[in-house]
Amino acid sequence: SLANNLKYFAAKNGLVVCGIMLLAYTLSVTMMRPNFTLYIHQQFGGLENQASISGILLGLFGAAGALSVAILPALNKKIYSRNNLLLAFIISTTAFLSLNFPKDIYTFATVLFLLGFALGIVLPLVYSFMSDETEHERIAGVMGIG
Repeated sequence: SLANNLKYFAAKNGLVVCGIMLLAYTLSVTMMRPNFTLYIHQQFGGLENQASISGILLGLFGAAGALSVAILPALNKKIYSRNNLLLAFIISTTAFLSLNFPKDIYTFATVLFLLGFALGIVLPLVYSFMSDETEHERIAGVMGIG
């Protein structure tokens, strides 16, 4: 039941940390997407085809995330996965906060690519840690599937 899954989730310290990380990831991505074109207009008002540029930039963001997921297994062999997660959170937080400062679109695109790359690493690692911290019988309930 939902109450039992919530009690189990709250009792396991590692799962609470993973839940907080998933919440931070979700908020960082969902806060950015709906108003992205307006944000591009505010930051770089003189651009032509702002809607197209916004779409290209969001595509670049998504492509960076897909690229990082493809590189993640090799990265985890060289660096411990918990260190990768910490590094990804530091990079994504820094990139997210620095999105206000670029004065040209190319620097902005570079920072956005870096943000997408770092956030692409976060989600698979958090789900991996959640499955490692959860008993096999309870995985579906803790992950919100069953």
